[in-house]
Amino acid sequence: MGNFKKSLYGDVEGLLSLYEASFHSTEDEPILDEARDFTSKFLKEFVNENEGNDTSLLINHALEFPLQWTVPRWEALWFINLDGGKRIGLVEELSFFRDRLVENFIWSVGMDSKPNLGNFRKVITKAISLTTVLDDVYDVYGTLEELELFTEAIDSWDVNAIDSLPALHEDMLPVTL
Repeated sequence: MGNFKKSLYGDVEGLLSLYEASFHSTEDEPILDEARDFTSKFLKEFVNENEGNDTSLLINHALEFPLQWTVPRWEALWFINLDGGKRIGLVEELSFFRDRLVENFIWSVGMDSKPNLGNFRKVITKAISLTTVLDDVYDVYGTLEELELFTEAIDSWDVNAIDSLPALHEDMLPVTL
């Protein structure tokens, strides 16, 4: 389609960016209209072949509401809701915990805000989030007997102790260790 190189097919994120950029076209820029048609077709095919993954969610959202058509605060809220707690992998089992992903990230930014330390902030955010989840397990969820077994399993650093734990704690132990 058009004069676009075949090598572009391998760069899904680049094509998504090109699709978003194409909405900045004016009447005298038919190349951006062609780019929108090209990327739209490719992105729809990608979504059909890769349903359910995070990239497909982002593409579907962009195809429905390009960034230039959205209100920035609502768009930010959509991304926060999409990502909140999902990265930990325990959201379904831990409906009682405080979802404070953004707050935890702000803590990590407060620790060190240098632009080149993005990976540091990700790791620190995950550690703070895990600590928050553990705090909620101890404060809200577990009984005294369950928590004593869970504490012994953590203290021993023994993944095999999983057999003696209740279901929720079985899910938490490998993440904790």
